[in-house]
Parts: sequence; C-alpha cells; structure tokens
Amino acid sequence: MSPIFLPRRASRRSPGGDLGESSPDGAPSGDMAYGAPGGRVMVLAVLISALLAGAGYAAEPSATAQAEIRHLLTHLERSGCDFFRNGRWHTATDARGHLERKYRYLVEKGLVSSAEDFIARAGSESSASGRPYQVRCGTSAPVPSAQWLSDALRRHRSGRARPR
Repeated sequence: MSPIFLPRRASRRSPGGDLGESSPDGAPSGDMAYGAPGGRVMVLAVLISALLAGAGYAAEPSATAQAEIRHLLTHLERSGCDFFRNGRWHTATDARGHLERKYRYLVEKGLVSSAEDFIARAGSESSASGRPYQVRCGTSAPVPSAQWLSDALRRHRSGRARPR
C-alpha cells in the first residue's frame, strides 16, 4: 500500500512566492502546487465542477436549424392536415402546439441541434407510448409524420416550400 501524502502548510513563504518545499517524491508541495496531493485534489475538484456545470448546459440549435424547425411547425399548422397521435386525430394547430412543447423540452436537454434531430426526437412518435405519429391531408391516406416532415424540410431547402 502506498503512503498518502497530505499537503503541509508552511509558516513562511520564500521570496518567489512558493513554499520552497518538496514532497517526498521531489515535486513542489504546498496548498496549490499541482504535484502536491492537495493540488491534485484541487485540480480534480475543478475538473469535476466544470463537467457537472456543463452537463446542465444546453446549447441552442444554430440559427439555421431554428429557422428550419420554425418553418416545419408553421408549415404543419397552415397545412390544414390532421395529426394522429396516441389514438386520436388532432388539428394541425393542436399538433403544432404539441410539437413545439416537445421541441422546447428537447432544447432544454440539449437534444436537438438540427431539423433532422427535431423530426427524429419530437415529430416522429409519442415519447410516452412509442406510437408513431401520422399526418393526413384531406382525403389522402395517412403518412408517417417523419416522412411528411422530412419531405417538407427537403422542399423548404430546395426553395419549393408549398406542400401537398
């Protein structure tokens, strides 16, 4: 078992500002010296704090991604199509509100960085039941919402945003 070295406090400092002492392994010692066990603990504590602080930080999607997601939400709302989720058909306006709430939650968690992330994580299926969402426009057969949103995104990117 290796010995445990604890930092020592010196009563006086050398003119250079360090403690002027060495630990048994020859590294400078003192309260904040990196080579000292106390210094290692301090460095480790700072790193852990930085990691934990970063874990709660959620980066917003880029301006381009935000604009594309806004377009998809507006496009859905204005489409007049019906949106199927959890066993019921909903209006396009209700669908937009629901997807917008999911989007805000995912942004807070740092889980959306692109329009494709939005489609995959918010617009494809129920987070609660796992059932896929569907979109039905007029008398057309329902299509998976992931396909409908992806098609709308592709048209938007190519400059042809008008829907089905």
